[in-house]
Amino acid sequence: MSKHIAMQSALLLSCVISGAAMADSYVQPQRPIQDQGMYMSGWGGVNIPTGTWGNDYLVFNDVALLPPADTGFGFGLDVGYKADMFRIEAEVSYMYNSVKFLTMNWNMTNAMVNGYFDIPTNTKFTPYVGAGVGIASFSLSDNDDTVNIDVGANTRFAAQAIAGAEYRANQSVGLAAEYRFKYSSLPSLNDNINMYSSAILARFNYYFG
Repeated sequence: MSKHIAMQSALLLSCVISGAAMADSYVQPQRPIQDQGMYMSGWGGVNIPTGTWGNDYLVFNDVALLPPADTGFGFGLDVGYKADMFRIEAEVSYMYNSVKFLTMNWNMTNAMVNGYFDIPTNTKFTPYVGAGVGIASFSLSDNDDTVNIDVGANTRFAAQAIAGAEYRANQSVGLAAEYRFKYSSLPSLNDNINMYSSAILARFNYYFG
């Protein structure tokens, strides 16, 4: 009798487990993540000036003495295409840094083309590395309108190195943490001003298809 009850209980438990597994697979069907197609991204974070403009006083046109830039912020929008482990995208972004001790601000508008390599891990986490080239347009704004500094040829070549990691939440949505090291320059009295910056960003990716 006990053996018969045990067999019935085992059979019932087996049926319950099988039914739950079938229900779970029905409620949450497993869809493979697409590795090819268009995507859009939005990102933002802090922009930390380094090099000459972040550490030294700057001289323009033999008259203007400008303190170094302070930590600011940046944000951008990208449109790209993913093909397996590779991505290419067009970026439009804006960076803002105040000038220490003054009411002035650096404004930087960027147009870049970036390429990425996604490192396969067979998990929802994907580290990646990338690089980009393009142009950066600089301007100085004065909140009190008391100082006017001409920064010369303010549209210059720009380049950046990129590293990050993405968590692919589902078929359409990816969330990433990203670091960018960017280079550009401006002419000054004696030499070019090196406009290096480090950006620490949070990024939202939306994949179509």
